[in-house]
Parts: sequence; structure tokens; C-alpha cells
Amino acid sequence: MRKILGCAFLTEGGIMQSRIIVQKDYIRFNQYKIPYYIVRSRRTKKIHVRFKHQSFFELVLPMNYPERGIRQILPECLNLMEKMWNSRYEEENAADLPDLSPGGWVLYLGERLNLRMSIVENKIGKIHIDGNTLMVSIREDDRSAFGEYVTGWMRFQAKGFLPSRTFELAERLDVTPNRITVKSQKTRWGSCSKKKNINLNWRLIMVPPEVRDYVIYHELCHLFELNHSTRFWERVEKYCPQYRDAIQWMNRNHRYLHFNRLERFSQEA
Repeated sequence: MRKILGCAFLTEGGIMQSRIIVQKDYIRFNQYKIPYYIVRSRRTKKIHVRFKHQSFFELVLPMNYPERGIRQILPECLNLMEKMWNSRYEEENAADLPDLSPGGWVLYLGERLNLRMSIVENKIGKIHIDGNTLMVSIREDDRSAFGEYVTGWMRFQAKGFLPSRTFELAERLDVTPNRITVKSQKTRWGSCSKKKNINLNWRLIMVPPEVRDYVIYHELCHLFELNHSTRFWERVEKYCPQYRDAIQWMNRNHRYLHFNRLERFSQEA
């Protein structure tokens, strides 16, 4: 294990990691505080600034880029981040985004579900799908909790389905995860530990089935390779040949998988 600019340079199975996080900091835009990472990468020969998952920025540098040069280019890169933020902020204002209120909509299995509310007198509310509509029956006293009913129902569906689907796909790879947990990560769709525990984001219940399966295959392949080496991606492609399309879908549609601006734009300062 080597140290580069204070960051551990890890190896897995003799394969050097292709990316190193050099530094993490924050940039402020009005009331928002957005993280940015300075990353060295073996896969790039140029400097890139990216707004990833509509949650954080990355300044990606070649692996041998000098530390002095980072300090010199950082102000210009921060200005570029601000321009990218302003552009995305304007897009958000103009976009037709999910809305957790009666008459709004959410994504479920990649399809748009319109939200409808009906008031009932019985104590227990019910939620069911009727065509392209999610019908939410609640008491008058619970009207203000409409959004909580919807997200609670979606989390329940995710916790019931995602683990079973993961075990189903694991059989195709002839592997057995130790434990599968459905969580509510802010910036990750999934993760895999050395103990073979897999965590999945409950919002995967919102994406198309082929995109969901890619994320699951991705984490299952980490049971063989705890890195993102060439060998890892070859294994992913073997079981999920269209994984690049799934990644593109995530990048294009990430905004539709969150229900308010703070969720889409990380945390408030």
C-alpha cells in the first residue's frame, strides 16, 4: 500500500486501483453546500470537471499531475463548477419533476405513476396501483402525510423485492452474498464489503428492471473483484452486456429518482 498525497493507494489481487481520491472539500451555492472531490485517474490524460449523479463534483486529473499544478488550476475549476451548477439549477426549475403530492407523480419500475388520493373513514389506509395511477386511500387526519405514505409504500416494495432478486441473479454467477440490506444512501446505488455484505438503495425500485439488474450485477461482481479493474468490468459485461446503457440511463434520469431539490442537490449548508 502506497501513500500519494495522503491518500491510500490500494491494491486488490495485485491490481493497482485506477482512481485515487486526493482531496474532498465543499463549494457553496447560496444555501446549498455541495461536495467536490479531486481525483487522480489512470484512465485520463486530460483535466475534467464533472457533476456526478447531480450530487457532487469531481475534478479528475491524470495520475502524474503535479501537486503544484492542482493549486494553480483549482480557482478556474471552481468557477466552472459554479457555471455547471447554475445551468443545472435552471434546468431543475424548468423540468417536470416528481412531486409527492396528490396530482404529482413518481417513477416505479421505470414507469411514471400518477398520484391520486381518496379520503376514507376506516382507520387503516390502503395503497394500490390502478393502471398508471398509484391510488392512496387515507383518513382526513393523515392528509398531510400523503408523501410519507407514498415513500413508505415504495420502500416496502423495495425491501420485499430487491433481496430476492439479488439472490436470484447471484445463482447465475454461482456466488452467495452473506447479507443483503436495503438502505437509503444519498450518493450510492449499492455497495459490497469484504464480508460479502451487499447494500442496495431502495430507490432502485424506481428504475427500469434492466438498470436495476445492472446495479445488482455490479455489486455481485465485487464478490470476485473488490475494485474497478479491467477484469472487474469484463465480468460485469459478461453477465450484463448492456451495462453502459444502464449507466447512461442513471446519469440522464437521476433527477427523477428524488423528490425535492435538497435530495437532488445533496445537503443544505
